[in-house]
Amino acid sequence: MKVLVVDDDAVSARVVEAVLKRIGHEVVLLDQALGAMGAIAREKPDVALIDVKMPGLGGDRLATILVARHPGLPVYLHSPLPAAELEQIVRA
Repeated sequence: MKVLVVDDDAVSARVVEAVLKRIGHEVVLLDQALGAMGAIAREKPDVALIDVKMPGLGGDRLATILVARHPGLPVYLHSPLPAAELEQIVRA
C-alpha cells in the first residue's frame, strides 16, 4: 500500500515513515499541505495520513479538499493534540 504522509514536523514524519515501512508500506512524505494535490496525481497513494496542525493550509482543511476532489481516497488525520480538541477541529 502506498501512503501519503503530510506532516510539517520532521521527527514525527520520520517516525511515521519508519513504522509504515517496517510493516511493508511505501511512503511518500510531504512537509507541507501545498503540493499534496500534485503528489496525489503523480504518486497515486492508496491512503493519506495528514497532520492536523500545520502552518498555512492546515490538515483539517486539506482533508476537506482531498475528500471533495478524491472521494475514493481514505484520508486520516493525526496529531498529538488531546482527543477533545481534535474532535472540535473535525466537527468545525
